[in-house]
Amino acid sequence: MNLGQQLLVPNGFLNLKASQRYYFLKNNGTSGLTALATFSDQESGRRIRIHHIPTCDFRKGVDGGGIVLATAQLTLPPWLSRAEGMELYAVDLARIKKKMLHKSRAEQRFGYIEDLLPRLSEILLAENPFLIINEHAKNITPKQNRTRLAEWFFSYICHSFQIEALWPEYTNTGIYDKANEKYKDTHFGRHSVDKGKDYGWPSAMFTDQIIEAVNSFLGKKWTKHKIYIESLKEYWGCRGRMNERGDWEMYHPEGKPFPDTEGKFWYRWHQHLDIRSTNLLLYGEHHMRSKAGTKGPYSQNVSSLLSKLEVDAYFLKERPRLTHGDGNSLRLCVARGVCISSKYAVGVGFSLEGESAYAYQMMLFCAAIGLDAFALLWGLEKGTLLDGFVKGLPSHLISDRGKAPVSAIVNSLQNQFPIREMTETYSGQSKPSVESGHPRERDIEGPPEYFVSDKDIVQLIQREICRAAKDNHVRNVGSQMLGARAFAETVCSPYALAKWLDAEGLNDAIQIHFDTAVRSFLPKSSYDLRDGGIWVGERCYSNTELDESSLYASLSPGQTIKVSGYHLPLNLMYVWVEISGRLRQLKPKLSVRLGEREQMLTMEELEREAKIKQELASEQRRSAAGAELEARKRYEENAGASWGETDRKPGRPRKSPEAAVEKRVLSPKPSRKKAA
Repeated sequence: MNLGQQLLVPNGFLNLKASQRYYFLKNNGTSGLTALATFSDQESGRRIRIHHIPTCDFRKGVDGGGIVLATAQLTLPPWLSRAEGMELYAVDLARIKKKMLHKSRAEQRFGYIEDLLPRLSEILLAENPFLIINEHAKNITPKQNRTRLAEWFFSYICHSFQIEALWPEYTNTGIYDKANEKYKDTHFGRHSVDKGKDYGWPSAMFTDQIIEAVNSFLGKKWTKHKIYIESLKEYWGCRGRMNERGDWEMYHPEGKPFPDTEGKFWYRWHQHLDIRSTNLLLYGEHHMRSKAGTKGPYSQNVSSLLSKLEVDAYFLKERPRLTHGDGNSLRLCVARGVCISSKYAVGVGFSLEGESAYAYQMMLFCAAIGLDAFALLWGLEKGTLLDGFVKGLPSHLISDRGKAPVSAIVNSLQNQFPIREMTETYSGQSKPSVESGHPRERDIEGPPEYFVSDKDIVQLIQREICRAAKDNHVRNVGSQMLGARAFAETVCSPYALAKWLDAEGLNDAIQIHFDTAVRSFLPKSSYDLRDGGIWVGERCYSNTELDESSLYASLSPGQTIKVSGYHLPLNLMYVWVEISGRLRQLKPKLSVRLGEREQMLTMEELEREAKIKQELASEQRRSAAGAELEARKRYEENAGASWGETDRKPGRPRKSPEAAVEKRVLSPKPSRKKAA
């Protein structure tokens, strides 16, 4: 039997318990004893214990079936059981705001026990192994807690000498028993967005009342919200009132505590009875079954169109105005890709406040699909741009390595485009085809000033797309009209020259599919598949094909699946997601009609919109509950009857003579006599 093999004792054997998992350590031929170890996940105290049993008895237990090899050999100690089967290194790297990797902590612990490993046999044969370990804990620098050191040592040797066995037990964070009496005055969960962190009362104090209240209303087939409102009214005596902002809020006339949110109320109930069992009582088995989910001059060396492409970026002097509210946004950077041979602007990309990799990626995406298709994604209808036809990617790329240069994305592009040349920062002379095409403004001397445009970010981007298409017809490329080009007798514009080169078969552009362009150049993100759509933040996206498929129906209620996708960084009008290996283009599914501009949000605007909606929803929940509570109270005080009290009787209602008389009295027929 090997060190660390895990044993079970189904029915107990001598001093070995049936409920315990034992780890084999060593047979001591001198003393005739077999050493076994046990681990526990108790909160405090020693979690590793050594047990001795006569070797002859141990062998009898193994031969007789009293001691058996565990079918599932655990790879981690009990206090890391929640991480069993996980790829710990991947989880470690995915942590956000990590001060120190868990792997580094584990390696640090290994450093403390490393000198004990050469003495492994001595320790396992010792009458009391902990004495050797305790002595080592005193002598190492820095000194270590002897109990923890023993746990690390035995965890390591009993779990295949894996460094993962020394992992910190942070996977258990937050799973303590919140029903413990010592937490009765603690606020759990997210704090109130509009009222503050410590607003309201801890829900533990209401547990017994909540159970009593819900039990009294469950048989009435009410909704959860109605049960909550009626419970506040009947069991806590709450009222509703309008505050200084004109919102309704709940309160107790005597200032007594009450469950101030519906979430707290039902959280405590579901600790008593799980959600599925509660819903069965509320809605019935048929309803639950119906809602269940299915299981289921550089130019001298080039002669062809797009043989080489120069890449650079410039800032717009005017700052875009904010889409909502006063003020201005960050400066817009425009990245342009220009064919060296024809001076044709093939692609444009955009970013805010700097030449970020997004601008370069977007420019290459635009070049791959063409200016016309790119303009459609920004809400420019077909026919808005001046004529253009060049699209594709070059086999050579030149960049100026600016603040956030294209070198940031070179690694992902090297397999597709051999980057053979990158010019120095600020060396505009190395890229005359691009630099000379940048828009220019006259500088006026005087105090510092800046310009704010009457257009927002999207409108400025739309203008710059139109500007690129315009420049292809306006710019003079007479210096390129040499040899056969001069005798072609075409207009000296990039568009005309590119047209002639293409007709002559001098076109080196690499054509790729639209889906490939999306996957190659747009930033990859993760979205949520749930509730009948693909959710990006608080906005739902879909298309007709997915709506008509069984994809959404296959989800269980409340189920969320992460899907990978892509989007334009400054435009969430469209997103592209990977579904069953295919790329799908989706548009927002909106509850109200919005113009195209309002659908073209940036990710920052979407997050800001979600935050505002969260604050408004928090206020509305309290206001609605307070208004409903007060409306019911006023009705009952004035009408002298309950709001929704009913008696359940078997069978179907029958018509009675008294009901017919009451109908004639309450609804008399109009007289047929003609007026005199």
